Amino acid sequence: MTFKEQVQAVTRTVQHSKGSHLVELTQTFPFEPAAMWDALTSPEAMVQWFDVLSGDLEEGGDYELTGSQHSGTIKTCRPSSHSRSPGSTARTCRTFP
Repeated sequence: MTFKEQVQAVTRTVQHSKGSHLVELTQTFPFEPAAMWDALTSPEAMVQWFDVLSGDLEEGGDYELTGSQHSGTIKTCRPSSHSRSPGSTARTCRTFP
């Protein structure tokens, strides 16, 4: 998949409420939910496709993305409870700096 195709495959929504903003990005992948959850939440898996991730990777924990020097606190992070077709999954994670 090219970069342009990757960007076009993502659905984006923005919600505004009382001075805050929620940006949600959604994409469907042809993998089993457990494999996707691991790729999105495991430091060992994330380094293979995104960045070095360290910290307390539980809800309420602080994290750091070493290469990009971004950090924050994990507000919520749990598998989506939305019904999905077989082979797809969604992750719901919210962080704040």
